[in-house]
Amino acid sequence: MNNPMEARAWGKHYPELGTGPLPVAPMISPERHAEEQTAVFRKAWLCVGRVADLPGRGSYFTATLPGGLATLIIARGEDDAVRAFHNTCRHRGGRLVLEDRGRAKGWACPLHGWTFDTSGCLAYVPDETEFYDLPKQDLALAPVHCELWEGFIFVNLQAEPELTLDNYLGDIGRQYAGYFDPMAEVAHYTMHGAMNWKLIHDVSVESYHVFNIHPIHPVSDESDAASGAASAAPDVRLPAIQLFPLHRRVTVPGNPFRPQSPTEKLMIDYGVVTSFTFPEPTGRPQGLPDGINPLDVPAWSFDVVVFFPNFLILTGRGLYVTITMWPQGADRSYYDTRVYMKPAANMAERVVQEAVIAMTRDVMREDFDHVEPQQAALESGGVDHIWLSDQELAVRHNYAVLDAVIRRGLKAVAGT
Repeated sequence: MNNPMEARAWGKHYPELGTGPLPVAPMISPERHAEEQTAVFRKAWLCVGRVADLPGRGSYFTATLPGGLATLIIARGEDDAVRAFHNTCRHRGGRLVLEDRGRAKGWACPLHGWTFDTSGCLAYVPDETEFYDLPKQDLALAPVHCELWEGFIFVNLQAEPELTLDNYLGDIGRQYAGYFDPMAEVAHYTMHGAMNWKLIHDVSVESYHVFNIHPIHPVSDESDAASGAASAAPDVRLPAIQLFPLHRRVTVPGNPFRPQSPTEKLMIDYGVVTSFTFPEPTGRPQGLPDGINPLDVPAWSFDVVVFFPNFLILTGRGLYVTITMWPQGADRSYYDTRVYMKPAANMAERVVQEAVIAMTRDVMREDFDHVEPQQAALESGGVDHIWLSDQELAVRHNYAVLDAVIRRGLKAVAGT
């Protein structure tokens, strides 16, 4: 394992990524946005939710993928299978389901009443005898490829996906068995931003920004300086960076010397490790799968794993956070953030949950407050290239993978 205290510890392991400046155009160009929509988002496996969002047979939710990608129905059928369909009636193309979620035996189009069951089959046509040779058996809802991974629902918009979900996720997808199951959603945020979708990704996979943007983060020495105490802040460099053909993962350190507030002490008692509590004193916590702190980093706080192109998970002990980044244009994006923790058994654990929820909200807001002005500055034309440190290797990898997929295709880059 590399020593994060060693200067330029990571780039030498990935020389193919280079060390030079990156062009600004992919962050602001409408032409590049169009290429990403066609070559990436219309071909990649995209996460749209969890099976917990479908609590029983007949339950469903709708998913409108921004940027005009698709509007979908995700449903659990009477046979308990999870399926995805285009949310489009086969009669005259009306929007079939208008509600965000619900439970039903089927769906009747609000325009003319064509009715489909939860397996997608056309079940009823009002005044059917008025139609000429209507092939009802061939007029099921248009299906969308749908597969499950560790309780997450992924869809693929291709007529025939180039890769199965298992092949798409690759080795990293096999490293989280059972990790997500004990936890349930405790908070859900949505944000719309005047920024390219990749800018939030980029600030999420490096810790170089932490001292400036997140002043109360435990690797900051602001609280120590205010009290007159000597700084106990450790080096903020990432102690682990792992790059995969499509995906990437970084490990974020904590500060084992930072004094804990009463709420933070409750977090520890609750079995939660966040960037605001004492990190794990040694490597991977006992009982967690290989994907959690995969390089057994001491003073581990959490990992950030990015499944190409737009699904990011912060994984820690006792919680995880998902961020799905949806492009709406070259300079507009939609972000879906969800916090998951184990169910609270008492009031103290509810306090911990609320503290984690507030922390997640505040950190996301701090990032947004800086990344939106960054987009405007990039668009102003003041610079045409940006410079990245070795600690920003995962940022460089993101642009390299996107370029490669656009030029060579998804399957070629995945290497399967």
